Amino acid sequence: MNITFTPVDDIYYGVEEYVRPVANIAIKYDAFLQITCVILNTFNTYSEHIVQDVQKALKLYEEYRIRDMEETARNDYVLFSQKVYNFYWTVVDEEFGRQIRDNRQELYYKKKLRYPDNRLHRYRGILFEEIVSAAVRDRFHGSLFCTGCRIHIDHVQVLARYGEGGASHKETIDVAGWNNLAKYGEFYECKVNPKRFGIENYKFFIELKSRLDQNGIPEYVIALASADAKEHLKAQKEYIESCMENEEKGCVIAFTLIGREDLFELLNYTIPDIV
Repeated sequence: MNITFTPVDDIYYGVEEYVRPVANIAIKYDAFLQITCVILNTFNTYSEHIVQDVQKALKLYEEYRIRDMEETARNDYVLFSQKVYNFYWTVVDEEFGRQIRDNRQELYYKKKLRYPDNRLHRYRGILFEEIVSAAVRDRFHGSLFCTGCRIHIDHVQVLARYGEGGASHKETIDVAGWNNLAKYGEFYECKVNPKRFGIENYKFFIELKSRLDQNGIPEYVIALASADAKEHLKAQKEYIESCMENEEKGCVIAFTLIGREDLFELLNYTIPDIV
C-alpha cells in the first residue's frame, strides 16, 4: 500500500515567529498545555483589554498552579508566559494586520484579516494545530509527516462528500504521520472548540478508516484533538451521530478523543515495532 500527503492549507504569515514558539514550550509540561488550552478557550473574542486579561490569567496560574513545581519549570513558565502574552499582543495588533496584508495580500482579503477578531479566531486555531503537530512530529522523523494536507492511498484521494446530494466535500486532515516500514499512521483533526467538529469531519474519518481497514492496516490512530475537556468532545461526537442516525448503516465509528487533559500523553505514543 502506498500513502502520500499533499499540503494544501493556506500558509499564514508570522507562524514561525509568534505561534510555533508557544507550541514548542507548551509541550514541555502538562500544566503548560492545559493552561494554554484554557486560555485559548477563554480568551476567544477580541476586546480592547484582552491582552491585559490574558496577562492577569497567566499571573494567577503562576501563583496557584506553578509555584509548587520545580525551579526549572518555574523558570520555564516565565518564558512560556511571555510567549503566550506576545502571541495575543501580536495577533490583535493593527500593525500585525498590516504585515499580513503586505506579505499575504490575497489571504488577508479572503479571510478578512483586517479585523482583529478574525485574526484572533484564525491564529488561535493555528496555535492549537501547531501544539498537536509539535507533540507528534518527532516520532515520524525520517518518515512521512504533514499538516493541512490531502491523503492519497494507492494514488486515490481520501475524500468525504456531505450536504444535500453530496454537493460539498471534505478533503484534508490537520495533522498526519505515516511510517511505511511499520505500516502505521496517525491522523488528527484539531479543534479549539469541539463544537466545530462537524458532520464533514466525521464523514472524513469514516472514509479514512474504511480505506485503512480495506488495506489491512493493523494499527493506526484517527483522533479528534481539542483544547476543551474530553467530556465535551464525547458530547459533540454523540451529537453528530444523532444527526447522522437516519443515514446509511455503518455511519457510526470508533475514533480517539483527545481532550486537553490527554494532550500531554500524545508525546508518549510510540510507533509499533517493525516486524
